[in-house]
Amino acid sequence: MSTVATTTQLSVDRPADGELPAVRDQVVVEGWAWSPDGPPQLTVTVAGRPTEVVPSGWRPDVSAALGIGEIRGFVALGSATGLPAGQAEVIVTATAADGVTVERRRTIDVTSDPSRREGRPRPWADFTERLDPAVAPGSLTHVEHVARYRWAAPLAAGADVLDAACGVGYGAHLLSRAGARSVTGVDAFAGAIIEAREQAHPGLEFLLGDLLDLPLEDDAFDVVVCFEAIEHIAEQGRMLEELKRVLRPGGVLAVSTPVPGAITVHNPHHVAEITADELERLLRARFAHVSILAQHSAVASVIDVGPRDGQVAVTSPPLGWTAGPVEPLYAVALAGDGDLPDLAPTGALAAGVDIGGLVSQFYATADELAKARAEATALRARAIRAEHAFEALGASAAAAATEPPPIASPAQTPAADPAPGPDPAPAPSPPLRSRARRLAKRAARAVARRWPE
Repeated sequence: MSTVATTTQLSVDRPADGELPAVRDQVVVEGWAWSPDGPPQLTVTVAGRPTEVVPSGWRPDVSAALGIGEIRGFVALGSATGLPAGQAEVIVTATAADGVTVERRRTIDVTSDPSRREGRPRPWADFTERLDPAVAPGSLTHVEHVARYRWAAPLAAGADVLDAACGVGYGAHLLSRAGARSVTGVDAFAGAIIEAREQAHPGLEFLLGDLLDLPLEDDAFDVVVCFEAIEHIAEQGRMLEELKRVLRPGGVLAVSTPVPGAITVHNPHHVAEITADELERLLRARFAHVSILAQHSAVASVIDVGPRDGQVAVTSPPLGWTAGPVEPLYAVALAGDGDLPDLAPTGALAAGVDIGGLVSQFYATADELAKARAEATALRARAIRAEHAFEALGASAAAAATEPPPIASPAQTPAADPAPGPDPAPAPSPPLRSRARRLAKRAARAVARRWPE
């Protein structure tokens, strides 16, 4: 039974007391806070050091338990690097608008023992929505993401670039290699930022941040890229306003989003998928110039005439469709208040695909399907025959039950009693016949549903 909360509430889900810091001695603090006067101000410290704190997902479970409106969680990321071995205190403080303060404390273990540091789970390992190229290198999903960054790479030369929703940072590295003066990656997932910071080098910076409230100054970047993120945000207009806030006058925004319905598998992380037309309307309401493009995914066959170094360069003639273009999976856009650059079409090749093997597998599967359909047809025929047999048995039994017994002739003498033997099988009763027919029909319908024509 839920109880209605009327005072400021604060809960810390992690870390647990005695927990070790994450990889690279990064401390991830997660929980939720609520106040009747609006979201409280949160501060989180690790051994007295300040941390980055951002809002996280909504917590309907907590809202239902407390009997109050929507409650949003928080996540903080701090560092335990350089702390002496022993215990360190994590302090979370929530301050409401009326000045009321609630505090929670946890104690973590800081160790220099390598054996205790090994085997700790990476805090992003169970979050599949973030692409990690190390997990599935060369996969179609990987190259779809890489193609977008390669397409935007010419914008980065000599520029200060923001990669909004950077994930583990693979795209930020690509933009840095394209000649960016600086690249800043921002993501609201602490585990992704930990991973990105592990691979960072001079000129690359990664921050924990919310796309609706970026921890960045106004007019800070020449280029902002935000790929596959807008569909995760309900307040999409507000997100675009925030991206424009940090974009310098004359700067360029590159954004992408999946086309609704192009991928039939439901993605529970997408809260508001939008069409290319809807994306264009959102951008035109905020930028003077907008260009909408389409991103396709297909299988390619390439003859490489270059050096045998594993790199394939396809420049001229360009790739062309052999049977008409497929429907795009993603809408990609450029927006800005100045003239937009004319970026060249760009693609990326997935890992080598054994097309012949796939074709063979397809035909083998088709043969198995044909055999299964033939078996289903035979089972369906057997079920129908069984139904007819039950009906015939029932009709025969009904006729035998209603036929009058033969009348003995007076001249006939009663026959002697037959020798004892087994009793004849009784005719099925009407309820039994009816049930048998129902079972047969049910079996026929079940077979038809399981193996349709």
